[in-house]
Amino acid sequence: MSGKHNKLEIAIVDEFVPRFTPNAKPIFLRGGLKKPFLFDEPAFAKLGVSVSGYGKFPDVVLYDSKKKWLFLIEAVAIKDFISPKRRLELENLFEKCEVGKAYITAFWILPPIKNMQMTSRGKPKSGLRRCLRI
Repeated sequence: MSGKHNKLEIAIVDEFVPRFTPNAKPIFLRGGLKKPFLFDEPAFAKLGVSVSGYGKFPDVVLYDSKKKWLFLIEAVAIKDFISPKRRLELENLFEKCEVGKAYITAFWILPPIKNMQMTSRGKPKSGLRRCLRI
């Protein structure tokens, strides 16, 4: 795996997993555009997820079998959180999967605050406050 996007995927596995999801195992890593770097088809079959649509999978998928959580992570170089349209697409793709799901956007560099969703009072939404350590 090479390139900035792929290095972010590696950082997710090397840094995010041990810190925030220590029991989770990667079951999908996009890697290149032509075929995934890691694709654990039996794990997806056990979760009830159709693998025929893997082209629409997020960049990284982690599964914590102890806590029954699936972490769907989009790795982006500069900006763009998971949009409502993309969230709906992921929900439809993983609708038969009966475990908990977390939708996560991973950045190399946190984008400027003006690009983040704000509450009506001009403050970041609660999840963003945790991300920004406000």
